[in-house]
Amino acid sequence: MEYEKYFYTIVWIPCDCAGEKGLATMVIYPKQPRYEEGAPVVVTSQGGHTPGKIQPPPPDFDPHGIVWIEFLFPGGRMEGFESGGVFDYGGRACIEALYTVLQYAQGRISNTAGKRISDYVNYPILTDNVGVIGNSNGGNIAGQVFARYREGLEGVNYVIFYETPAGDHYVLGDLGRIGDDPNRLEDADGDGIPWDDARNLKYIEGSCDETSCQIDFSTLAYDPTVGFYLDNNGDGKPNYVGRYPRVRTDVDGSGALEPDEDFIFMALNVNLEDRRRLVYSYLVTKAAWDKGLFQNVPEDVMRPDEALKFWLDREICYHYDEISQNMPWLKVMQLGFMEDHVQATRDHPHVVINYNAFKKRGHWVRLNPDKSYIEYLAGVKPSVKENHANIDLTFDNVVRHLLLFRDVRLIIQAAVLEMADRTQLNNWSEDLDRVLILEESTPPQPSCRYEIEVVEGYLVTAPNHNKLYVRIYQPKTSLYDAKFPVVIYSGGGRGEGVVGGPEKRILGVAELGVIEVYFNPEGVGPPQYRSEGTPDFGGFRQQDDLMAVIEYVKSLPNVNPDNIGVISFSFGIATAAGCLGRHPELDVKYLIDVEGPSHSVIAAMDYGTEEQQRSFYEAFGHWSLAKDPSPENQAWWAEREAYRYIGNFTGAYLRIQGEIDHIQPMGVYEHALIMNNEAVKGKPWWVRIGLAEQGNPVNQIYPLDDPSKWPKWIPGRLKDKWKEVTTKAILEMVEMFGGIPQICKTTFRTEQPIKKKSIHDVDMLDNGHLLLTTFTVEGGRSSVIEIDKNGNILWSFEDLNFAHGAEIRGDLVLISDTGNDRVIIVDKKTRRIVWSSDNVTLSDGSKLNYPNDADFIEDDRILITDRNNHRVIEIDLNGKILWQFGETGVPGSDLSHLKFPHNADKLPNGNTIICDSENNRILEIDPSGNVVWIYENGLSWPRDADRLPNGNTLIVDSKNGRVIEVDPKGNIIWSFGELVLPYDADALPDGGVLISDSGRSRVIIVDRSGDILWEFRISS
Repeated sequence: MEYEKYFYTIVWIPCDCAGEKGLATMVIYPKQPRYEEGAPVVVTSQGGHTPGKIQPPPPDFDPHGIVWIEFLFPGGRMEGFESGGVFDYGGRACIEALYTVLQYAQGRISNTAGKRISDYVNYPILTDNVGVIGNSNGGNIAGQVFARYREGLEGVNYVIFYETPAGDHYVLGDLGRIGDDPNRLEDADGDGIPWDDARNLKYIEGSCDETSCQIDFSTLAYDPTVGFYLDNNGDGKPNYVGRYPRVRTDVDGSGALEPDEDFIFMALNVNLEDRRRLVYSYLVTKAAWDKGLFQNVPEDVMRPDEALKFWLDREICYHYDEISQNMPWLKVMQLGFMEDHVQATRDHPHVVINYNAFKKRGHWVRLNPDKSYIEYLAGVKPSVKENHANIDLTFDNVVRHLLLFRDVRLIIQAAVLEMADRTQLNNWSEDLDRVLILEESTPPQPSCRYEIEVVEGYLVTAPNHNKLYVRIYQPKTSLYDAKFPVVIYSGGGRGEGVVGGPEKRILGVAELGVIEVYFNPEGVGPPQYRSEGTPDFGGFRQQDDLMAVIEYVKSLPNVNPDNIGVISFSFGIATAAGCLGRHPELDVKYLIDVEGPSHSVIAAMDYGTEEQQRSFYEAFGHWSLAKDPSPENQAWWAEREAYRYIGNFTGAYLRIQGEIDHIQPMGVYEHALIMNNEAVKGKPWWVRIGLAEQGNPVNQIYPLDDPSKWPKWIPGRLKDKWKEVTTKAILEMVEMFGGIPQICKTTFRTEQPIKKKSIHDVDMLDNGHLLLTTFTVEGGRSSVIEIDKNGNILWSFEDLNFAHGAEIRGDLVLISDTGNDRVIIVDKKTRRIVWSSDNVTLSDGSKLNYPNDADFIEDDRILITDRNNHRVIEIDLNGKILWQFGETGVPGSDLSHLKFPHNADKLPNGNTIICDSENNRILEIDPSGNVVWIYENGLSWPRDADRLPNGNTLIVDSKNGRVIEVDPKGNIIWSFGELVLPYDADALPDGGVLISDSGRSRVIIVDRSGDILWEFRISS
C-alpha cells in the first residue's frame, strides 16, 4: 500500500521458529530517507502476552525518513497474515524470531521471496543504524536477544524501553495493577495520586533490586478459585466482587484498597508442550513454597524451580551482565510516564531498576526523549520534564523526572528520531538544544498572516438591557471563509478593554488568525467608548456583562465556538473567574490569568505601601477584609475574590506570573499559588503556571511556605515583554483546542482550504457495514455515509450541517441535522427528504434547538434529544409531543431538569436513558418522569450511554477520553482509554466495542482486552 509519505509491504522472513511459513513482517518505507546517506531502521518488539499484531499506520503517518518494522511472533495471526510456529509466551521461539527480524533489518538475510530489505527502495538502507523498540513486555524479549546472542547484532545500536516490566513480579502486577483501579481519575485513597488506588499495600516501597522486591507475605494464602492471595482481613477466604478472573478486592466500594482488604495475585495461563500450566512470579511462588502452601496446590501450578526456569527464559532482570558483555556499545532510552500503563506503584521501580541496571554497567542511558524532539513532533510546546542523560535516578526522585504529557505514540517516535540521529552523528552528549538534523528545534511557524478589520460599537446588550461597547479585531470576513478561534480580554482595574482608538490594541494575535475581542463593562470606559449603566467593579453584574459578550461572540458566523478563551489582566480576574465559575455552561475552553489577585488582601494591596492601599480604596471604596471585616465589606468581596470561583471553571486554566509582579512587592507569589491550587483542586481539567518553556508541571499543587518547591516564574517584569508572553500563551491554548485555520488567501476567492473532518455517530448495520455521520471541524460539509469494512463508501447523503446522529429503519434514514436545528427522514433509494421537523409545528409551539440525536421508536414516533432546549421529547410525525423530560429552554441539575443532554435511548422496558452531559451524569427515566437510576461517578461530559443485554451500561465519558461499562450498582467492570473526545460507542454481538474516537477522526473496534482490532480514519 502506498500513501503520501510512505508505503508498506508485507513479507515473510524465514526462521526455524516459524516453520515453513516464516515470520509475517510489515516493513514501512519512507518515500524519502532521513539522511543523505540513507534511511535508518527501527524494529518493534511487541508487548503483552500475545504474539503481537501487524497494524498498518494511518494514511497521514509520517515515518520521518525511517524504516519501521513490525512482525508477528511465531503463531501470530492478524488481518489475514500469519506467522508459522507456536507462540511460547516470550520464550526461546520469540527470542529467535526477534533476532531473525534484526538480521533482516541489518541486511544479513533475505525474505522468503529472496529479497533483502534494501531491494524495495532506490535509496540506501543504513543497516548499521538499527534500533529496537521494547514495547512494554516486548522489552524483555529484546533483553533476552541481547543476552543470548554474542554475534550478529553489530548494527543494532540502541534500544528504547517503553515502561518495560523488567521482572516477572512486574509482569504479573504483584505490586498492584492500574487496571484494578475503578476510577483512575479519582484519588480515592487521598494520597494525591488518582491512579494508584489499587496498589498492593503489602509492598514495601523503595525495596526493589534487580531481581526482586520486598512484599510482606505474612498473610499469603491459597484458594482453589483465585489462587494465591493475601488474606489481609484474616478470615481464611478471598473477599472480592465480580466474577473470577475479572475481580476486585475493594469490597467496601471506597474506590481504593485498604490494609484489611485482600490482594489477589495474577498468574500467567500458558500452554506449553500441549499442557496447560499456571505460572506465578518467582517471588510469589517462592514465598508460597516457603510457607508450605503447595501441599494443596494442583500440579498445573508451577513449583519454584519450574517458575524460575520459565522466567529465566523471559525476563531481562536476570541477564543484565550478559547483555553488557555481549553489547557494550548499546545505548538505552528508558520511557516513563507519571501514570504508568500497567503498574500502580508510586515509586515506579521497573523504571528505576531498568535504568540503573544499564547505567551502573557503563551504558549511556536517558530517561525520556529530549524536549526539542517532543516539541518538534507535537508542533506545540507541551509541558515536559527535561532530563539529561545519565542522571541519578532513585525511588525518591523518579516522579520529578517522569512525563505528564501522555501521548505514547508521539513519545516513542520522538525517542526513535533522537536515537537514530544520535547514532548517525555519533552525538552522545548528555543533552540537546535542538533536533540534530534540523537548523531549528521546532517546525517553521505557520506563515499565515491575515489582513484584519475592526468592528466596533454598542454591539452587545447586557442582561439588564444596558448597551456595552465592544471592539473586535478579526481576519477580514470578505477575504476568509473560515471559522476562527477567539480570545476575549477582561481588563484590569475597573475592567476597561476599549481605552482609545483602534490603534490602542492590547493584544496582537488577530493577524495570526485569533479574533481579539475587547469590551467595556457597564459605566466604564472613555466617554466616546463608555458602556451604558453604572460600574460594578468586577461584581456579579460586571461578570454577567462578560457572559453577554461571550454569548454574542459564539453567535458570530466567523467564530469557531469550540475554541473560545478569555485572557484577564490583574483585577480583571475577578470578572473572568466569577463569570466562568458561575456560568460553566458557557463552555469557554480556557482562561489565561495574567497576575490576577486571588483575594482581598492581594487585590487591596495590603502587601504594598499605604499609598497603594489608599489608592485602591479611593478607586473602589473598599479596604481588604483584613482591614474591614464588616458584613457589608464581606458581601462586597464575596462577589470579587477570584479564588472562590476558579475551582468551578470547567476549562483549562493557565496562570501567567512574572518574577517581578506588576504591583505586588518582590517575592509575593501567594496570589499565583492560591489560584493555581484552587484550580487544581476544582473542576479545571488542565492547570499550569507559566508558559511551556518554563517547564512547570501540569496540575501540580504548591506549598505556600516553601519557595524551594515553587514553580519557575517568567523572568523579570511582564510589562517589558507583554506582547511576546501573551501571544505565546494565547497560541499555546488555541492550539490545545484545534488550532488556527491556515488558509492565508487574500485575493483568490476560489481557493479552498483543507479542513479536518471527523466523525460523530457510528452504527454497525445488520450487513456488517457501518453508518457514520461525518463533519468538518472548522465548519463546512457534513454527511451521512455507509461504508464497508475496507472503508469504501457505499451510500451517502450530503449537504447537512454538523450532523450528529443517523439510523436506518428499512429504506428510511433518520438524521439529526444538528447545525440546521432539524431532524429529517431520507429515502435511502431516492436520497430525497420525505419528512422534516421544519415542516411540522411542535404542539407546545417551540422549535428544535441543536437536536443531536433522533431515534425511531415506531414508524411514526421519534425520540429526539433537543440539546440546547435541555430536554428529551418523543413526538409523532405531526409534531405532537407525546412525552417530555426536562423543562424547555431551562437548564437545571435537579431530578426534573437537564443541562445540554446527548443521545437519549428508549429502553425495552419503556424507560429512557439520557446522557445529562453538563451535569456529568447518566439518568434512567420511567414513563412517568421519575428518575429510577443514576450514575455520576467521575464522569466528564458523557455523550452516549447504552443499556446492554446483561443489564450493564456502556458509557462514552467524552472529556475523560474513555469508554466504560458499569454494572447496575455503578461499579466499573471494563474500560478503554486514551481516546480524544469520543462521541459514540456500541457493544457488538461478538463482544467487541465499536467506538467513534471523534478527536482523532477515526472509528475503531476494540476487544475486551483493550486491543484495537480494526480502525478506519476519515481523511480531510
